[in-house]
Amino acid sequence: MKIGSNLNVQTDQKVRQNSTTRVQNPDNVSIGDFSRNDILVSYYPQDPYVGKPVITSIPGDDITPGPDNSKIDTIGNVKPDADGNLIFEPHEPAFVNAQVFTSVNSSIDMFQKYLGREVKFYGGRKKITIYPDKGEMRNAYYSRMDCSLNFFHYTDKKTGQIYYTGKSSEITAHESGHSKIDGIHPGWLGWNQETRAVHEAGADIDAMLTGLHDENNLERFLQETGGDFKKPNIIAYMGEEFGYSAYGRPYLRTAINDFTYSPPELLPDHPAPDQLGGEAHSFAQLFTGAFYDVLEGVFNSYLEDGLSQKEALIKTREVGGKLYAKGVDTAPPSNATYKDLALAMLNVDKREEGGKHSNIIADVFTKRKILTQGDLEKTRFTEDLIRGNNFLFAGNSDNIIDFVDKNREVFGIGEEVPLILSNTRKNNDGSAGFDVSYSVEVLLKGSEYGIFDGAVIDVDGGVNLGTYSSGQLCFASTSEVNNDNIEKSKNYLKKLIKDGRIKFVDPSSRKVLKNDDFFDSKGIPYAGYTSYEDGKMKIERTPVIV
Repeated sequence: MKIGSNLNVQTDQKVRQNSTTRVQNPDNVSIGDFSRNDILVSYYPQDPYVGKPVITSIPGDDITPGPDNSKIDTIGNVKPDADGNLIFEPHEPAFVNAQVFTSVNSSIDMFQKYLGREVKFYGGRKKITIYPDKGEMRNAYYSRMDCSLNFFHYTDKKTGQIYYTGKSSEITAHESGHSKIDGIHPGWLGWNQETRAVHEAGADIDAMLTGLHDENNLERFLQETGGDFKKPNIIAYMGEEFGYSAYGRPYLRTAINDFTYSPPELLPDHPAPDQLGGEAHSFAQLFTGAFYDVLEGVFNSYLEDGLSQKEALIKTREVGGKLYAKGVDTAPPSNATYKDLALAMLNVDKREEGGKHSNIIADVFTKRKILTQGDLEKTRFTEDLIRGNNFLFAGNSDNIIDFVDKNREVFGIGEEVPLILSNTRKNNDGSAGFDVSYSVEVLLKGSEYGIFDGAVIDVDGGVNLGTYSSGQLCFASTSEVNNDNIEKSKNYLKKLIKDGRIKFVDPSSRKVLKNDDFFDSKGIPYAGYTSYEDGKMKIERTPVIV
């Protein structure tokens, strides 16, 4: 039995495994067979606010105390109980460890299935560290510095109740989503305001799709909506418990919205709850809402084909999973925008589904003003513009660099900019991806930069090349470093400096920065910090994302 085939047994009921490897509930009603290598675990399949824990089964082959496995290192020493399972009460400290391990493991498995290869984290690492309860702070975050997911507890000032961000499968999957996206495109942590929102939207979509892999959530979604995606439901709402505690509403963010695109820099950061803001988490609701609308359109198309609601929802989940994982994988290596990700999803649908859902995808993204009709009529590259051999192979980096070098004009890359092969990805089906990247150093000059006047930043660009198993090019997604992008980055820095979101590090300090140093006294992460090379001040991106 796999994650999502949940056994609806409350955790205050004893569960035993008998000699026939059939698990039974206290009323002696059979609830299914599972592998002798599977173990049972208690966890919240969604958010603690919307339901009680359930018991599910997960593969137990490589689980060690923590719990750990080949992909996850959970800080702690939680071991299986006397029956060999990870069944704990929500008030027990061990429960949080089992919860974060189970939900993050499910998120990784989900993404890996649709991506078509093993998940790797920042720097090519194969394992991520989880801190189930790192202390008191009303937040959770991913850090690329030590490749970790960090969860906390906090006390509600009104009720005195203690909440644990690690107990919410949505929050844990969201942070896990950041780590997987950063593993594919580290260039997305740059100085483009919209790209930060792309990161946040991807993480929310990750939580949404991970939730849809749990049987309890599938059934509850259909019970709550009756198939009408516009009705309030556990999949569309993100972070119910946190939302009630912080804002008095049943979500932090919601995918049920009708927001349309405006550049985030033109929007207020934190507007009224029913309006779109330019801050990354707020602006993310636009793309998450559009993706949710795509799921609705696909779901209704399957109903028209004669499928039951549950069958249609499962098929929709599979389509959405490919659009998300392979869409991220297809998008540009840096400065990705909503338009870039929408076009990448159209490309994925064409490659994976023969364009079956392209009309739905195109209609949603044009209504949301993320794409225009002109965007739909042009492709990311034109075959007859490509110079040289368009067969690329992972074992020949010179071949790949030479290909991009010959097509600098096509990809919008300046003649003098040095190119590097920054990432190579080989998929299970033999297809591959290559990121060829470059950086342009930009000087920040003027009184509006305050104490950071004279500092520099790196603005990254590049091209993401994808090939079929034959090695033939199948897509090219570019991110240019042009005057427009440079000015947007500089203006974004001006805003961050004005808002106090750049941390000044004393050049005489010998202190080695740790994750905690990137947060202010209110638990809000800085956007950047200063480092020094040869006496020159440089503003680096903070390595944490919430």
